[in-house]
Amino acid sequence: MKLVWPTPTQGAENVTEIVILASLENNSFIQMDTIQVGTTFHNEALVQNLKPSTSYRFKLLLLTKWGCMPEPEVCTEETRTKPEPRALRLRSEAQLADDSEWPNTQVYVPLKKEVERARKDFTLTTGQSGGVRKYIIGGEHKDLDQDKVLLVVGGTGAGKTTLINSMVNYLYEVKKEDEFRFRLVSQIEETQESGYSTKVKSKTKWVTAFVLNNTRLHYRLTVVDTPGFGDTEGIQRDKETTRYIKEWFSQKGPDGLDRLDAVCMVVKSSETRLTHQAQFELNQVVALFGKDMESNILPLLTFCDASKPPALEALKAANVPFKNYYKFNNSAFFEGSDMDEFQKMFWKLGVSSFEKFFEGIEILPVRSLSLSKEVCEKRERLEFQVIALQFKVAQEITQLETMRQEFEVMKNHEADIQRNSDFSYTVVEQRQIMCDLEGTGQHTTNCLNCNITCHESCAYSDDKDKEKCWAMTDGKCRICPLKCEWNFHKNLPYIIARIPLTIRKTNEDLKRKYEQAVSNKELAENMLESIAEQLMKTQSEINADIQLTRQHLRELSKIAMRPSRMTEVSYIEIMIANEKSNAENGWQQRVEHLEHQLKIAKAIAEANDPNYDPLAKYKQSTEGKLNFLAERFPKISEGWLADKAKSAVKKSKAAFCAVGNFLIGSEDNSNPAHKKRKSKMPVIQYV
Repeated sequence: MKLVWPTPTQGAENVTEIVILASLENNSFIQMDTIQVGTTFHNEALVQNLKPSTSYRFKLLLLTKWGCMPEPEVCTEETRTKPEPRALRLRSEAQLADDSEWPNTQVYVPLKKEVERARKDFTLTTGQSGGVRKYIIGGEHKDLDQDKVLLVVGGTGAGKTTLINSMVNYLYEVKKEDEFRFRLVSQIEETQESGYSTKVKSKTKWVTAFVLNNTRLHYRLTVVDTPGFGDTEGIQRDKETTRYIKEWFSQKGPDGLDRLDAVCMVVKSSETRLTHQAQFELNQVVALFGKDMESNILPLLTFCDASKPPALEALKAANVPFKNYYKFNNSAFFEGSDMDEFQKMFWKLGVSSFEKFFEGIEILPVRSLSLSKEVCEKRERLEFQVIALQFKVAQEITQLETMRQEFEVMKNHEADIQRNSDFSYTVVEQRQIMCDLEGTGQHTTNCLNCNITCHESCAYSDDKDKEKCWAMTDGKCRICPLKCEWNFHKNLPYIIARIPLTIRKTNEDLKRKYEQAVSNKELAENMLESIAEQLMKTQSEINADIQLTRQHLRELSKIAMRPSRMTEVSYIEIMIANEKSNAENGWQQRVEHLEHQLKIAKAIAEANDPNYDPLAKYKQSTEGKLNFLAERFPKISEGWLADKAKSAVKKSKAAFCAVGNFLIGSEDNSNPAHKKRKSKMPVIQYV
């Protein structure tokens, strides 16, 4: 601070020292400085080392060789120092980075205070750790009652890290002539955390919220940073990222995420065409949100020049919804203070880009995440419904295939059966096995009643929390065939899987399975009746599941920006082909995850088709086969049809036709000769 005082009217030539005293906030005066006076009297001085934003009063003591001058002490009015620049204040508590990525400047990491209660840890399907966490930057700022939240997503290499770091320097008013810069995330950390590095595999993967206080904005800003999409672990890793975002939606209270001002998609401006993986990943993010968020999706295009970014057309071609976009070129933010004119121009452009961006954020409508939470919940229910549907269809097809094999056995051993001779045969059956997960850190939800795995990778390790598992609705499991209560489920160190095994059986096994002691029917007739009953029962259950799946799709279409995942099929198929073609390190595991997602995407697409029939390949039926089965088993036919509404008649007929087609094969039952057969079981005569 500069102090100025008048020259004394008398005795100025006798002054040898000028003592400057200061009082802080009306406390006692203390000596701040002493000026030695030579032949010329001093009328001003620059007082240094003052505290910012502090009230001071100053006074002067004019000393001569005889002591203090008898003149009155010179006092100043109370004055207040200017606030310390934001950048210097943040630097005072920051840590100098050991290994700077920018050799031309000093790089500091701001002090980050973690909000422990907001932290949520998960164990990934890969055995790694990760989750959501929250840090406060820039100290506390309780005076602000307004805040805004930005979710930042983008592919590895799109410039997301540099964009966030540049934003922090802009917000804390770092000047181009300053010899230091700030960074929140290093490029090395980002590369490792995203899993993109081929040399180092990250042990942790986090979605991190940075609460930025005391910036140049008049509100508190929260930037939610996500791991870069498109890493070497592929689609499974990206699904973990979207899972974290959904988990943050579900957290309640001030540490959760109940509102969002913008979803910022960081994309390279030079992208003329998004890769199929990039399209898939961006659509995964869009699929998290309700239709009300469409105007709040903002592409942030990096590495821009004066021309129109080609990435805009690429985003439109990928059906990414957006109404506005922002261009950035942050190349000058970390060039250091010794800039040439070209770099100074880019610094100015970078500052201008952030000014326009935050002006745009001001006018965006704030969006509650209640609709987005509903979208996430319905999408999860849809996915689990499809998984359950796939499970039932797979079981039914397996049963039918086993019956077909046994039917072939009966054809081949007709004489042995009539003579009651012993024989053996082999069939392929699905058997359960336990896949050990010991030491992987993966949590499961296994049903002790049904003896199946209902959720292979559960967030909850404590059995007391299994009611919160994704597989549960209203306290019951959606995956269990018996819809078991949640407390029948445990976290066990294994997954129960079904694999095909070749089993050797005997004629006694065949009899026990199909003969009924109270019946005089032939073994073959019992077998056909059993197949018909089983098929119709399961078909009814499958049809109910299909209707529920379609209901979920209809509900999603009303509220979600991406109601259906049908477009995923082509993306995933091409990604699988690329992985197999490139055969880069770890491609087999990535293909495995992709094929799993492809099955779900296809199942959802098929279920949305009104003509969808999961057992279609067993149903090339004709009216003759329907009549044949109805004639052979009138009790089953009449009982089934009598209890069903008109709409169910078609399903029942299809079920009977399926059995006939499955067992009789491609016979032409319209042939009148078939109707004249007099044998008790013409199908067993193998005509």
